Amino acid sequence: MQLVQLLQDNYDYIIWRSLENSPTWSDLQTNLMQFFSQQQATQFLSPLDYVRSHRCLVILDDVQQILVSRELAGEYQPGYEDSGTFFKQVTKFPTKVAYYS
Repeated sequence: MQLVQLLQDNYDYIIWRSLENSPTWSDLQTNLMQFFSQQQATQFLSPLDYVRSHRCLVILDDVQQILVSRELAGEYQPGYEDSGTFFKQVTKFPTKVAYYS
């Protein structure tokens, strides 16, 4: 939480979600859309639309819960394959790199 406090002035929104209980990818997307719809009246098609248009830090804690253990990186549990698409799309956004110590 200290890191989030240090970073909060650099972002419009900081969203922290845990994947510890392995919510479905659909449930996670719905949760993110509910969060975003509370922030602004404009409707977005997906969480990616919102992240593209705002400075957002999305922290997905316990990502290992949705990965297949003892497999190559990027192998997702059944029902979580779309999360890989989300991660790939996010990496294509223009970003500013910051280092904190």
